[in-house]
Amino acid sequence: MKKTSATGLILAGILICSGAYAEADEPKPMPKMQKLQSELKLNEQQTEEVRKIFEETKSQQEALRKQRQELHDKMRDRLKAVLTAEQMEKFEKLRQERIQRRGMGRHGHGN
Repeated sequence: MKKTSATGLILAGILICSGAYAEADEPKPMPKMQKLQSELKLNEQQTEEVRKIFEETKSQQEALRKQRQELHDKMRDRLKAVLTAEQMEKFEKLRQERIQRRGMGRHGHGN
């Protein structure tokens, strides 16, 4: 149970801290990382390992975001070939409404 809780906290930390580091030769902890250190009571070794995990997964997350956007663009192009202009307009309106209901609009998702 403790391991599951720790895993959950680390995953939450990934979400909290993704993007918490600027790309630099010597990454400096940002306030979110400091909060994570404090909340989880991480020792120095854990802090360094968590920081490395965040850095390593950042590029993977960026690649997935790019892949998702490319897939979305292809889907939209295919829909445009099938739907009328009026249908496409309504489709986009429905999509925007769905994004707003899910609360994603304020986070920049679903573009």
